[in-house]
Amino acid sequence: MIRRPPRSTLFPYTTLFRSVEIWNRCIAEETARNSGVPPAWFTSAWLLVECYMYRRIQEALELSLCPMKSFDPFFNQKKDSFFASLGTIGIVANRLLAKVEAEPKGSELRALDFDTFHSFLQLDLWGNKCDLSISAGSTDRSSSAVPLSELDSLRSNILVDQSDLIWNVVHSEDTTRVDFVLDNAGFELFSDLCLADILSSLGSVRNVHFHAKQMPWFVSDTTPADFEWLLKAIEHEGGELESRLAARWRSYLDEGQWHLHVHPYWTLPNDYSQMKQLASDLYNELGESHLVIFKGDLNYRKLTGDLEWDYTVPFTTALRGFGPAPLCTLRTIKADVVVGLQHGQAQATRQLQENWMTSGDFALIQFSKNIFSDEKTDLD
Repeated sequence: MIRRPPRSTLFPYTTLFRSVEIWNRCIAEETARNSGVPPAWFTSAWLLVECYMYRRIQEALELSLCPMKSFDPFFNQKKDSFFASLGTIGIVANRLLAKVEAEPKGSELRALDFDTFHSFLQLDLWGNKCDLSISAGSTDRSSSAVPLSELDSLRSNILVDQSDLIWNVVHSEDTTRVDFVLDNAGFELFSDLCLADILSSLGSVRNVHFHAKQMPWFVSDTTPADFEWLLKAIEHEGGELESRLAARWRSYLDEGQWHLHVHPYWTLPNDYSQMKQLASDLYNELGESHLVIFKGDLNYRKLTGDLEWDYTVPFTTALRGFGPAPLCTLRTIKADVVVGLQHGQAQATRQLQENWMTSGDFALIQFSKNIFSDEKTDLD
């Protein structure tokens, strides 16, 4: 769809879709930073260029002669990735239901224990390995869904594990709302819902808010259509256990305990340190949460500005003032920005695996409790 030579510039948008002014402002600012030279495909900030490409794809669909605004060019790849992990989904569904159905739905008893929480947190972490934008759309490379039985063997690959700090938040009786900023559809979304169910049924959480993309994005990112499709697929393509699980999750949505949102800011090229200024409505919405869980590589890059940080810079420092609520990130490392490591840890990991920053074999569970607030918005 995008037939431009590698050195071609990124042209401003001319169609009047929402947030076009912010997109064109980003292009103008990048041009100013480069002494008047417009951004180009292989010479400009990679985060901007990647986001620009996916927005151009969506624009082409919206401008097509037969309207294709709701068409997802990546749907078949996401679907195939889900079916490749269906066996693992059945195993996890059995383990999850054994835990949550032991307690009456809505029970006031606080039955959540650290081991259960930590198992499903790690499952959600490694579910992030399923990323079609990294595997060039190949489901063979992206569908390595990790069953619960393998989690212990992977613990040494978690370079930073601040699960205990996250546990302190979710175990508090004051924690009644948790937000998930979603990443990939398919097995990762399934693992997100598993963790949400554990927090909803065994902990004190009464409201879970999921934040999806409003358009197809980075191949496998979750849209509302993907969310709905997953529930139908689990119900109809799995066995009796999966069907029970789908019904359980639908009841959370129908009863108003779980909520699904979209916002244009998630598909802008701006990093999250700019959210207070550009989308204070979203920033303030996240500020209602007791914990915001950011999933995956793209969210991590936007949290840290996709900058060339020293590996040992503290995670909270790299957020550069972003903190609507206590937040954490669950991320398998597939891009070359990492913070919060101990001195020498990056070098030691490189000795184990030369491509440790792109393989997805290593992971981070990081937490920040800093909170900042603001009130301006450009996305009304």
